[in-house]
Amino acid sequence: MVKWTDQWLKTAGCSEISLNYQTDSEGRFTKFTIAQSPFNKVNTPENRLRLQKFEIALLDEEMHVIKTV
Repeated sequence: MVKWTDQWLKTAGCSEISLNYQTDSEGRFTKFTIAQSPFNKVNTPENRLRLQKFEIALLDEEMHVIKTV
C-alpha cells in the first residue's frame, strides 16, 4: 500500500491514456494498443507514469458486453 500511496497520493500530475486501433474492411479490430504518457501540462519531477489496471469491454450493436479483456 505504501508504493500505491507514493505513486497516487504524494505526487503531482496525472497520466493520459490513449487508445490506438486498426480495423479491417468489415470493421473488425486487427490491432488494438493502449499507451500511457505523463500529463504534458504539468512539468514537475513527480509527474510520472503510474501503475494502471483496468478492463476493456467489447460491445455489440445493442451495447451488450461480448467479451471483457
